[in-house]
Amino acid sequence: MHDCLGIDQDLPFQQRAWGYQRLAWSVCSFVSIGARPGLFGQGSPADASMVDVGGTVRSDYERLARFERLTYLTVSSSAAPAAYVLDVRWDRPYAEAFVLRRPMPLPARSGLQKKFCFDFQGSWGR
Repeated sequence: MHDCLGIDQDLPFQQRAWGYQRLAWSVCSFVSIGARPGLFGQGSPADASMVDVGGTVRSDYERLARFERLTYLTVSSSAAPAAYVLDVRWDRPYAEAFVLRRPMPLPARSGLQKKFCFDFQGSWGR
C-alpha cells in the first residue's frame, strides 16, 4: 500500500498496461508515418504506370481504389498509329467493377464483347 494515499499498487498489472500502451503507440506511429507519403491513398506509393513495349502508349493509374471515390486512369500516346486511332481495351471483370463517367476526348466508338473497348480517333497524338 502506498503510504500517503492509501492506494494499493499492482505493479504486474501496470506493466501489462504499459506494454499494451506501447503497442498502441507503435501502431499509431506506423499509420501516421505511412500515411504521410501516401501509402494508404493519394501519393507516389499509390500511383503506378505502365508503358507498352514500343514505348508509345502509357497508362497512369491508382493502385488503391476507394469505394465510391473518383479514380483516375489516364491513357496517353506519344506517337499515334498511322490512322490516328487508339484502341483501349479492358477485361470484362475490370469494366464491370468500375463506372466510367467521362472519357476525354469522347471515343469514336465503344463496345463490350469479351473485352470493354474504346476507339479514340483524332489528331491528339501529334
